[in-house]
Amino acid sequence: MNAAEDRLAELMDAATRALNPPLEPILAEAERRGRVRRRRRRAALAGGTVAAVLLAAGGTVVGVRATSSRPVDVTGNVPTPSRTATALSEARPPATVPNTGSVSASPSPNAKTPPGQGTVPINSTAAVKILRQLVAAKWAFGTYSQGGADSLLDVDVDDGKGLAHIFVGVAPASNPGMDPIDCSLQAPLLKGGGTRPAGAPPPSCNISKTANGDMVMAEVLKADAYGDYEYRVITSRNDGVAVEITAANGDFSNRKTEMTRVAPPLSLGAWVAVALSRMWKLDVAVSLAE
Repeated sequence: MNAAEDRLAELMDAATRALNPPLEPILAEAERRGRVRRRRRRAALAGGTVAAVLLAAGGTVVGVRATSSRPVDVTGNVPTPSRTATALSEARPPATVPNTGSVSASPSPNAKTPPGQGTVPINSTAAVKILRQLVAAKWAFGTYSQGGADSLLDVDVDDGKGLAHIFVGVAPASNPGMDPIDCSLQAPLLKGGGTRPAGAPPPSCNISKTANGDMVMAEVLKADAYGDYEYRVITSRNDGVAVEITAANGDFSNRKTEMTRVAPPLSLGAWVAVALSRMWKLDVAVSLAE
């Protein structure tokens, strides 16, 4: 019996030593799925937060709200972009809103809503329209689902230079549900990662303060195992609104389109200007949300 057990142990040991699982592809796929699930979890948490607020406030919406999950398709034609992207090496945002040329000027934050028009909580449809007015009038937008304000928009776009993924969140600055504006906490998103495409800017994190007191954290995040990485801007504005925008050089939710281009659309400085625009509000005109 002992000899048989010894022989069985030897066979099992030999079989174990012969195993050579492909660890790198396994880890890469786990990282990809984790990023997708984090996005989905953020959307789910946004809906849960809204439900709690509604119960506590007797049906009054405070800051954010959940909207219909009905998919919206606003796909359009993709002509040649009308501007040249800023150099890829740009990573440090200026202390004031940069002059990016293609970023449209925001309406005055004190502008009054036309009589009878009214406002509603911002939704994904409004977010797409705002992006079109600011930078993307001729971009093609893919299908998206309506989300809560702090997970407002997850959508693929094409500016004529390849597929890219855009995320937008808008929330009260007092409780945004976003990463703190603190570069010392960003190491997990900046260090390590996969190989970046040739010509891509290195990971970085910079914090600046505008002349009117808005705080800005602008980052170039690390790449995943497929070379996909993001520009990310988080702002906490003096008007009580927080905005988060990420722009990727591909679509990390689909392995076939993980990396489609060297850099995300626009430049990091341009995205800073977009995030600081006063067009991003907790409540927008009804016509913008329809």
